[in-house]
Amino acid sequence: MNIEGLIKNIPNEIFDDEYVSSNHTLFELYKEEYSLAKYLRKKMLAAEIVNSEGLESNIREELGIYDVGTLGGKQYMFGEVTNMLGIMLNTFDEENNNNFNGYTELEQYHTIASTILKMLPEILMEKMISGSKN
Repeated sequence: MNIEGLIKNIPNEIFDDEYVSSNHTLFELYKEEYSLAKYLRKKMLAAEIVNSEGLESNIREELGIYDVGTLGGKQYMFGEVTNMLGIMLNTFDEENNNNFNGYTELEQYHTIASTILKMLPEILMEKMISGSKN
C-alpha cells in the first residue's frame, strides 16, 4: 500500500498556534529527525503501523540506510528532539495549556522520538558488529 496516497487523502487538520509555533521550531532545528517522527506518526494514523512491533520494524528500516558515523549523529539529534519536545510539553502542562489542537500530536512525536532514541544504541551495535557500511 502506498502511504503517500493515503496521506494526501487525509484532510488537513487545522492546528492551534501553540502547535504551529512548536512545529516550526522543531522543523527548523531538527529537520530530518523531526520529519521522520512525523512521517512515522502519519503511517500510524493511516494504519500502516498498528503496534509497537510495527513501529520498531519501521524505525529499523528507516535508519538501516545510514552508516555508523551518521547513526551516531542521529542518536545525538534524536536526543535533542526528545528533549525539546519534552520541554515544550512540560511548559504547556505547567501553564495548564494542554487542550489545544495539536498537543496530542506533539505527545505522539515525543513518544516516537523517544522510541527511536531508545533503539539507536542497539541499531548502532548491530551495524558495527556486521561491519555493514549501510
